[in-house]
Amino acid sequence: MTEPLKHEQDVVAPTGYQPDWELLRLKIRSFDPVSLWSRVARDMELLDELVDLFTEEAALMMASIEAAVETGDASGLYKFSHKLRGSVLQFSASAAAGTAGKLEEMGKAGSLEGASAAFAQLKAETSQLVDDLKLMVCPDAAH
Repeated sequence: MTEPLKHEQDVVAPTGYQPDWELLRLKIRSFDPVSLWSRVARDMELLDELVDLFTEEAALMMASIEAAVETGDASGLYKFSHKLRGSVLQFSASAAAGTAGKLEEMGKAGSLEGASAAFAQLKAETSQLVDDLKLMVCPDAAH
């Protein structure tokens, strides 16, 4: 694959640039890279900024979800799971969105039975999502 687009003059991928879809499809399991590439209008700088922002925000949201699960705070679980679900959907991450939605519904219903297990699953899915997003913005790291 060619050098990742990291230069300021490459704000939008040059005409004809295509990520190495074969590599990305083999390596990325947590989201649809083709859908995400389309969603960011082939703008690698935008994607890089979104990934950086999500990486920071996801850690804070996950800590808040974990605290809500541990303290039995249904309202907090609903609020932070809802926020995380919206964030992961922006990256076409359906598995993480589904798990966050499950936690969101638990919080909404005020029933946290199974929340610890669902949180552990969400933690693994979110971690994989962050790794996969970083791979998409810096594919040479996979070589």
